[in-house]
Amino acid sequence: TTTTTTTRPPPWGSLSCDENPCQFGGTCVENVGQLTCEQRCEYEIDACDANSQCKSEQCVDVILFVATQESRPCTNIESCCQSSTSTQIAASLYDEAVSCFWNNCNATGGGEYVESISCDCVEGRNGARC
Repeated sequence: TTTTTTTRPPPWGSLSCDENPCQFGGTCVENVGQLTCEQRCEYEIDACDANSQCKSEQCVDVILFVATQESRPCTNIESCCQSSTSTQIAASLYDEAVSCFWNNCNATGGGEYVESISCDCVEGRNGARC
């Protein structure tokens, strides 16, 4: 019998089988989900969107697009697009957003995460933790 937990922290949370939550000889299984780049960098995107100059920066969309291509047509952020942000706060928010895209995203999205865990219980045992 396999029972999946219903508790789900944010995708980048710490849900894992590391501490083996299954009892009575049950085997813990990590069920993996896929993040989009937008989900992976949600915090950085929201912070940029809250600043009018960062939000209007076209390079944010350009770098998001380039970072999710199978083959990137440029070798670094600066060679892909030149930012026009003029204030330090906007430039900082822009750098955080595009760095998140560049460093964490690819053609398959924003990476994998443990969506939930389940316990494969031994015969005769069942329940969330066996």
